Amino acid sequence: MAACPRDGAAIDRGAPPPDDSGPRFTLQTGVVYDGAPLGRQFGGVLGEPDGSHARGASASVELVSGHPRNDLRRGGTFLEVQRLVDGRWVRVPDDGDWQTTYRWTRTSSLTGTSKDTLTCLGADTPPGTFRVVRFGGARSLLGRVTPFTGTSRSFTVRRPRGGPGAPALCGPTGGRRPGSFPLRDRPGSGTKETARPGKRSRNRRRRRGRSRRPEVGGAVPWNPPTGC
Repeated sequence: MAACPRDGAAIDRGAPPPDDSGPRFTLQTGVVYDGAPLGRQFGGVLGEPDGSHARGASASVELVSGHPRNDLRRGGTFLEVQRLVDGRWVRVPDDGDWQTTYRWTRTSSLTGTSKDTLTCLGADTPPGTFRVVRFGGARSLLGRVTPFTGTSRSFTVRRPRGGPGAPALCGPTGGRRPGSFPLRDRPGSGTKETARPGKRSRNRRRRRGRSRRPEVGGAVPWNPPTGC
């Protein structure tokens, strides 16, 4: 093949690939019909997510569903996680992302009812307002597939308190822990020793030949965050 471009010769295209788009023989039974529970419709929410989630926690939604083989969603998606941005819902992850899981469960073979359990969010999910949307199709007894859409209520992902992503403790405290005050500078060190208000320091109680150690509830070294 490398010699053909060099010599200017045409390359043989070879045998065409087989066409597998037509019906094929399979031992897997088809979908007979789908049913919804009494008083429910396809896409109805059975279990809503919590109203607020910490960053890194997962959110789960349960919906009335049809068999996923009714519509394989080629070129589309079974679910979307949408975020509210400037008053518009924008898709972020879908069923092709590791942050989402999709589980279909047949609840009754007699009535044809089933449900979906959708789980989303991850450690890198930014704070904001989100919702989960499910796309599918339900098959009737006559074999007609009707598309449906299910949408959860909106929920928020809040910023963590402390740890990565939390604001630095700067401002009037000068980078110290809130509720603490400096006792004195340690000679030869750039750190400060702090203690809780109302607690007397016992650093003056030393014993000859022993190193000074901060006691529990007493003075502990504290370095202010970078940028303070």
